Amino acid sequence: MMKKIALIDNFIHIDLFARKEFETANVEQVLNATGGNTGNVAFVYAIEKIIGDQLTRINWGWDPKIINKRFDHIVICAANQIGAHVDLGGWASKLENIDLPITIIGLGAQSESLSKYPEIPEGTIKFLEKLNDFKVSGSNISVRGNFTREVLQNIEVNSSVGGCPSLMISENRNLGQTLLANQPSRIEKVAVAAGNVWDPRSAFLEKNLTDLVDAYKGAYILQHPLSMMQMLLGEKATYTPERFNILLERYGHKFKENEILDWMQKNAFMFVDVPNWIRFLRHYDITVGPRYHGVALSIQGGRPGTVYTIDSRTEELSKETGIKYLNIDDLKELSIDEIVHLSKWNEQDALTFHSNRKEKVNNMIEFLKSNEIEPSKHLYDLSE
Repeated sequence: MMKKIALIDNFIHIDLFARKEFETANVEQVLNATGGNTGNVAFVYAIEKIIGDQLTRINWGWDPKIINKRFDHIVICAANQIGAHVDLGGWASKLENIDLPITIIGLGAQSESLSKYPEIPEGTIKFLEKLNDFKVSGSNISVRGNFTREVLQNIEVNSSVGGCPSLMISENRNLGQTLLANQPSRIEKVAVAAGNVWDPRSAFLEKNLTDLVDAYKGAYILQHPLSMMQMLLGEKATYTPERFNILLERYGHKFKENEILDWMQKNAFMFVDVPNWIRFLRHYDITVGPRYHGVALSIQGGRPGTVYTIDSRTEELSKETGIKYLNIDDLKELSIDEIVHLSKWNEQDALTFHSNRKEKVNNMIEFLKSNEIEPSKHLYDLSE
């Protein structure tokens, strides 16, 4: 008999929102619905695909008595929640009255670099330790990569490396070679997975990325933060003159106040569902930028992509999924044409991606089965 599995994510009625409310929503409503970053839809969609029809989406607000009665297992969608920026103590308290096995997928650590472990709040440590009481056997925590595994080991919490589930969206078993075959010899159209102009580490990059959009018939796809996405919808009332001056400085004084709003409304996009996002990216030769999931969706749609890494999170995700990446420090003195050239995939990039994806698919199958969760036919079909 198929198990009844409750899936907990950080969305607020996302299916209803995408179907009926997105059309007229403001940016704050968009980010509330998508858990603060529209890129979250990528890995939640992926988890639904690798586990399949056994899943029913619920949220932390459900009565534990009802959860215990209606379901056999709980799966928690996780993100880059291991670090000083998040305290999962609230999640720990939610487990008090749960009597079901719990499995967590996609957990990642966030730090300045892979050479520095992040500080972890006591509430998060309590949650991770408490998860041990809900495992079936082995580990019930699947993490994005070896860095996160080491961070958790450092606090004596065991985990399994599964990569990011977004690696497993496409049904194409030979996706690496497809990416290379779909890459034209001359790149003419480039989609940008835009970053955060307010982040001092990567602010310089955003000016280059807007230049790239202009020169390569591109699209500037926003996931976060609210203030940048507000320009896309023309919500300029939220900007003070002082804030605009900082913004214009970060974009290298490329724009004047009205010009940047006009540019964003002509060239910037956002998505709250994966199928439309993937189909849109298929109009471009390649996707580049510091947002991992924006690049990952291009790849799952059969178009190459390169991540410009800004921290441990983006570097770990790229390494563990075999997606081509470049450190932003290596891009500072380059022209946009040189950046695009470096971002193109070669045969070795495709082979690395293929072998890594095969390994991560098999790891995920083993992890799910060890937690007594039957993988979906989709995931089995990806396995060789």
